Amino acid sequence: MTIPEEADARLLADQLAARGHALVAVREVDWARRDPSSYWFGKPALRPHEQGRWDVTSVATGPLPDADESWWHAQEDAAVRRLAQRFGGRSSRSGGGDTATILRVFTRVGLSHELDDATVRERRLACLANSPARVRTVERDGPDDSGDVDEDLPGGPGDPVRLPAADAVDWAKLEHAYGAADDVPRMLAGLAANDDQWGGHLDDLVGSVTHQGSSYSSTAPALRVVAGLALAPQLAPKRRLDLLYTLFLAAAALDQALAYGYRAEPHHGQVRATLVAASDDLLALWPSVSRAEQRLLLLLATVDGRPVPPHDLADPASRLAATMIRDEDEACDLVDKLARSNENVIELAEGKAPLHSRLVAALEVLLWER
Repeated sequence: MTIPEEADARLLADQLAARGHALVAVREVDWARRDPSSYWFGKPALRPHEQGRWDVTSVATGPLPDADESWWHAQEDAAVRRLAQRFGGRSSRSGGGDTATILRVFTRVGLSHELDDATVRERRLACLANSPARVRTVERDGPDDSGDVDEDLPGGPGDPVRLPAADAVDWAKLEHAYGAADDVPRMLAGLAANDDQWGGHLDDLVGSVTHQGSSYSSTAPALRVVAGLALAPQLAPKRRLDLLYTLFLAAAALDQALAYGYRAEPHHGQVRATLVAASDDLLALWPSVSRAEQRLLLLLATVDGRPVPPHDLADPASRLAATMIRDEDEACDLVDKLARSNENVIELAEGKAPLHSRLVAALEVLLWER
């Protein structure tokens, strides 16, 4: 956790110890730059925008109320996140690993609390007793929300596709994750060839223009072409589905950054606007494509609240998307309900970011859990 004021950071450390965190340390941000024994001594600041703030780092061990580890870890993350916000700071997501190793290698500079095993056990069980257990069944609003949308679609090669408007872009003046984007036309041409090498070309393109959810000056024009390729009837359904996944994840990147408190990248907005503009043409595919492809079209339309044709898609991601289009307040209630059983939605249900961004981020969580 990172907190603006030292006094508040120390109060937060006391709160974590009260929750049974075995080790708690309070250190100024980039403290190692001022420690002659550290590798980082005298080196440039790693977090220049957080200079003067204080990090509170802790290790939570001890027993859990039951064997549902992922749920209780999420409950602890939520409790810590609320504590950090109370003191005007932020918290990072917790990590894991071998407990003995973590306790051994924990940096004890600034150590403020070190609890014995008996105290840890007593405090951990007491604080988690006040947290809700996972709800095993969630009320269903539709006929079926089992999440069964068949993605086992035909995916082989087909006839070549005409490459839409790729030559109109001066790619050499644009950039992607590895530098100049002058190789993007080759990747797009590989997709348009629609042959046995298609998957490799898609991996290259995604890894370059949307690398780990990032965006670059080449991302929007490249994905504009990809949206055009997705319209081609020559594409096998599984290939079109892969393109629609790529488009949705890129369109949702801005909302995801806002939802989780990341710094939005300069080109995220341009990418989102480009793909929102392509949504009308893509939705024209609806009557002729599989349910799996319809789900991705539904999610893409939801980024901008665009209406979609009537459907019976009832998996959690589709239910949330359809509810968002109808009424975002109702969708917020649905996310709250999902957070009672899905630990990955808790942070989004409790977040302070704009509602629409939190809902779009929840769509991505539910989609990956398909």
